[in-house]
Amino acid sequence: MSGFVYVVSESPYPVSVGRVLTMRPSDKNVVIGPTVHLRQQIHLALSGDQTMVMRKILRASAGAATVLSGTAAPLLAGGYAVHEQSAQFQGSSFAGAAAGGGLSSMFWNPAAVNQAGAGLSTNSNYTAILGDVRIHANPGSTGLAAGADSGDIARDALVPASYGAYRLSPSMVLGASFNAPFGLVTKPENRWAGQTFGTTSSIKTYNLNAVLGVNLGNGISIAVGPQIEFMQGKLKSATSFAAAPAMVAIDASNTAAGFTAGVLWEPSKVTSIGLGFRSSVNHDLKGDIAVTSNEPLTRASATANVKTPEILTLSGRQALTPQLTALGTFEWTNWTRLRSLDVQCQSASPAGTPCATATTVLSTPFNWKSGYLFSGGLEYAFTETYKVRGGLAYEISPIQNDADRGVRVPDSDRIWASTGLAFGLTPSTNVDLAYSHVFGLDSKIDRIENGVTLKADVKSSVDIVSVGLKTKW
Repeated sequence: MSGFVYVVSESPYPVSVGRVLTMRPSDKNVVIGPTVHLRQQIHLALSGDQTMVMRKILRASAGAATVLSGTAAPLLAGGYAVHEQSAQFQGSSFAGAAAGGGLSSMFWNPAAVNQAGAGLSTNSNYTAILGDVRIHANPGSTGLAAGADSGDIARDALVPASYGAYRLSPSMVLGASFNAPFGLVTKPENRWAGQTFGTTSSIKTYNLNAVLGVNLGNGISIAVGPQIEFMQGKLKSATSFAAAPAMVAIDASNTAAGFTAGVLWEPSKVTSIGLGFRSSVNHDLKGDIAVTSNEPLTRASATANVKTPEILTLSGRQALTPQLTALGTFEWTNWTRLRSLDVQCQSASPAGTPCATATTVLSTPFNWKSGYLFSGGLEYAFTETYKVRGGLAYEISPIQNDADRGVRVPDSDRIWASTGLAFGLTPSTNVDLAYSHVFGLDSKIDRIENGVTLKADVKSSVDIVSVGLKTKW
């Protein structure tokens, strides 16, 4: 006998979140038999080989770390959030993202980890983001003589996301993910009227999230776990409208912690509803500030506080026929956390640095509102592994006032249109492909900082191509 069958779901629909997996007799961590008391299962799960198991998951989920280290995303989601965490859900404009159906659903709802089969499962995703964001200064702008057009301020990026899960028992799963949940990089191509408001802006985050999922029975499963996040911010601003102006440069970083939690309810074999939460992470950034025209370069110590927003995602999956599944998502992002960015000098204030004359060297008000995403989509399964999907989404930007929109993040409401394809590569490997076009609604900037006025029009669009690889080890 070559193996045995481990039944995760008995759904008759090929588009359901459950599946049947053929396992090898060597898979000793799979337990087949009566349900064990939850306390006994926790004891079993956290004894013996837990260190080896965790290492396997972390190694699988962090396989893209070397690529991620050079990545920052252009403007592609509300604020500076990065939605692109899954090729599967990219193909439906994130409709159904928190309702399971794939391991990458755990980014939005960690309880989706409970749908993992026996043994080790992994999912790696790579997304190419090709943005085009242009700002045109209008009459009334102080620095219009320097030039009216920013050129394309967006920079292309490759964003990876990886997930791993290991089933410890029939009702308990250990999971981990490695993502870049927030990030942006913008840089104008030209000398122009907005350069004193900001030139280069770069935010990078690297997030490791470990979760423990538990099936409570009656179709209900939960998961919770810590997230450890590194953030690095680099900001440059011109000190004048000159052709080669001096630049004030800030480079700071921090590592901080938060948590994720979620619940997944599967009331029937063809219905799945998920609610997931990602907490805010409070970053006390520490680094340097300098004026780039100084030779030799003189630096001073500076700090800034940045709180990432809480994210709450509600999604559903409903099989309409044995082949067709409807998908939906509502997402709330608490961007009210970001009221302003204040860069403070520390005690050391060398001559030749902004800290020589001021305690607060940068104070940028944001006054952002909550952001919202509404998406709907469909998935059609020709076979268990060959599927097509598509979806539309409308995203409400946290920036609703022209006076709050800046050149670093000239965000606006946007419309997502996506399509995707899934197919089996081998009996243990599946591939997801996705394409999205994001239509940024035209918006305006009407902002005054340090006595300088910028009145401008903003136009933006983004093309996104994503590939994902799912493997059952």
